[in-house]
Amino acid sequence: MLLIYTPHITNRLRYTLNFIFNDFLGIEYKTTNSIDEYNNTTALAKLNYSRTAGTDIEIMLFPHGLLKETGINEQTIKVASHSGTPMFFGTSANATLPYDLFACVFYMISRYEEYLPTIRDNHDRFHPQNTLAFQNNFLQLAVVDRWIMQLQGVLLDKFPTLKYKNRGYEYISTIDIDNAYAYLHKGLIRSTLSLVRDVVHLDVKQLTERFRVFAGMSNDPYNTYEYIHAQHKKHNTKVIFFFLVGHYGQYDTNLSIKNKSFQSLIKSIADVSTVGLHPSYGSNTEERYLAREKKSLERVTHRYLTASRQHFLKLQFPETYRRLLLEDFKDDYSMGFAQQPGFRAGTCTPFLFYDLDLESETKLRIHPFQVMEATLHLYQKLSIDEAKHTIAQLVKETKHVQGTFISLWHNETLSENSIWKNWRGVFEYCLEEASDNLKI
Repeated sequence: MLLIYTPHITNRLRYTLNFIFNDFLGIEYKTTNSIDEYNNTTALAKLNYSRTAGTDIEIMLFPHGLLKETGINEQTIKVASHSGTPMFFGTSANATLPYDLFACVFYMISRYEEYLPTIRDNHDRFHPQNTLAFQNNFLQLAVVDRWIMQLQGVLLDKFPTLKYKNRGYEYISTIDIDNAYAYLHKGLIRSTLSLVRDVVHLDVKQLTERFRVFAGMSNDPYNTYEYIHAQHKKHNTKVIFFFLVGHYGQYDTNLSIKNKSFQSLIKSIADVSTVGLHPSYGSNTEERYLAREKKSLERVTHRYLTASRQHFLKLQFPETYRRLLLEDFKDDYSMGFAQQPGFRAGTCTPFLFYDLDLESETKLRIHPFQVMEATLHLYQKLSIDEAKHTIAQLVKETKHVQGTFISLWHNETLSENSIWKNWRGVFEYCLEEASDNLKI
């Protein structure tokens, strides 16, 4: 048992302590705001989160002040380093750790900075270049996990009999199905319009491919599902498929959920893998779409859906997560950037969403992902070797902190078609690298 003293027991502090001690370390703890109770209690490990000295045998962290505030305010932040890891909210060298670790963790996993006014990209998304992590070169470090490991180190030093849970590295491969097929099952009108477009643009290569697919001479290039299943089976990898089933629109171009061939595909995948919803681009402006899409996919799978990932990674605080909570989603996998790989929330450990506007912890669990193939190829323009190196570094960092590595691929990018030539090799490298040393 760890006894924590602090004069201010706030919702922010409770949330942070639950994440650190329950979710990450697995340490039983108790808080008190009575200095007398704290000083008079014996036979317990002690942590003093105040600027008032207590017993001699204690860990002492000085509070910065963020966790007793309410509301969202611009924070003056200066990034420094402690034991080779970037940190901020520096306090005093007289403390056991010279920074407010609790405030740092809260700032990162609450996504505090994403509530502040900022210039957004053309899809109204928070841009990674505006993050503290990108601006200070630690976006590709799991700093939250590293900070907690620093705390664990000093706790073990001072209180070697404390019991911790065994924390093991995990890997989850995720596949987004934005376009189930390139040519097949799209209906007469869509197929005709696409054909006319190819003719107008004199796209001989695509015209040839289209006719070969319709004639049964070639496989539809986006029909990569057997290959995907075989690769996951080979590496004994956990996988989640996210299906886009929204109304057709500029950015929502999958088949209709009423399409029998699409339904058959969904059912076949749901029989062997976990399936989640890929809320449509349109659902961000038409809130009623989310409930309709969830019910439509549940009717096809005959399963209650609890997992989601936003199409185009459109994530706005707190609106996106509030909508998911209203529809009873339990897990979301949108926590990552399209433009940059890395650790958007500074962690590779799942955590509960904290609604800063309401100052309350929710039941929606956030699963951060670290890399998407489109980020490496389309946004960063990396070569095959550079992409593999980036993946290797992110996997190495995740394994270092014994976290959960999550990758994001699309069925269409595994087609070996057009701009995605040779990217199957990157996918296979990712699976092999990330699956290595997994607990079986």
